[in-house]
Amino acid sequence: MTALSIRASSLPRLRLCRASAFRSKDVPYSDSPAAQRGRDMADAVANFFRIGRDQAMKQLEADPTLKAEDKKIVEDCYNLGLTLIPEGTDRLIEVEREVKLGFLGVKDGRFDWYGQATQLDTIRAALTDWKMGVGFVEDPEENAQVWGYAAGKMKE
Repeated sequence: MTALSIRASSLPRLRLCRASAFRSKDVPYSDSPAAQRGRDMADAVANFFRIGRDQAMKQLEADPTLKAEDKKIVEDCYNLGLTLIPEGTDRLIEVEREVKLGFLGVKDGRFDWYGQATQLDTIRAALTDWKMGVGFVEDPEENAQVWGYAAGKMKE
């Protein structure tokens, strides 16, 4: 299947109207300040998992680009991520990693956080894509973007 030139973040729209992918294929992607803010915050959350809480907190406090309320949200997301790590052995945490989505007919995407562990010969996993921008976001159980990332991760 040839991937369309749409992003994984468009999967909720595509789920509602498949024709929208073809109608918007020639419309260039334009970034927004809200999207950039969300990426900056997601990067800061990932930093907590990469280098540890203490070092990441120092960097976060010194970051002049994020507002105080954004820094609080970053810390809250890190703490939530800690609670999402599945119980079990052989724990694995991945942050900001690309996942292949061409089999869904869209561009590859990048999830923000993934945790996995083995329990009784069963792999238990949790995956999230932090939503820190503006606008309505579907409930995680209905969010096609997260479904796409999960499908990509399972296909691996």
